Amino acid sequence: MVNLCLFILGACLGSLFGVLIERLPKNEPVLMARSRCRACNGQIPFYENIPIVSYLLLKGRCRSCKAKIPAWVWLIEVVTPAILLALYHLHGPNPLFVHVAVLSMLLIPIGLIDLTNWIIPDALTYPGMVLGLFLGPWLGVVPLKAALLGGIVGAGSFLLIRLVYGWVRGHEGMGLGDVKLMGMVGVFLGPFALGNIVLLSALLGLLFGLTGIIKEGKGLKAAVPFGFCIALGTIAFLGALPLGRMPWQA
Repeated sequence: MVNLCLFILGACLGSLFGVLIERLPKNEPVLMARSRCRACNGQIPFYENIPIVSYLLLKGRCRSCKAKIPAWVWLIEVVTPAILLALYHLHGPNPLFVHVAVLSMLLIPIGLIDLTNWIIPDALTYPGMVLGLFLGPWLGVVPLKAALLGGIVGAGSFLLIRLVYGWVRGHEGMGLGDVKLMGMVGVFLGPFALGNIVLLSALLGLLFGLTGIIKEGKGLKAAVPFGFCIALGTIAFLGALPLGRMPWQA
């Protein structure tokens, strides 16, 4: 029953994330506006907006105009519950699972928005920081001092890198969105987790950069959606955490 509930919750969240990815970068209303077809702008009734199922029944096309529905919409609805279930089975029913699940559900839309639109919305990172400050101490997972220090170290280190890079190279190499995102991750996980996360994120960023160089011929100036790399690296780190405890706990 728990698995089924988590699957349904994850699929519904995945559907919401698809809306966030499309509407937040355009400053469009997220919750108040009805879903519409991207091609004909026709309203989508609720029975055609059921996560995972509707896409399959409609064979990936709008019922009205037969335009293709992007496959990534369905993939997010599938991947989100998969991540939620994986974290549950890795960490079990305990406060740590709740904590890392909430962080992961914030990271999915943030990372994908950066991947598709090259921005990291403050509308997600700022509330995420506030939520992390309350959630960790309340669950007994991350002490308040560790959360505050993690936020300062995460955001401060990336801000320093941004400033030094700009001074040396004469142009920005990292956006402020990445700085805020690392601050949010630091608030949720404390300072001791950040080294591994930065390493994983850097490796993912290197892969993206090499892809740009080899396949697209962009040279050493190939841009990398580093917010996506941070999000993916953090989720990978969360899956590797020792059962039931954070990095500083014995």
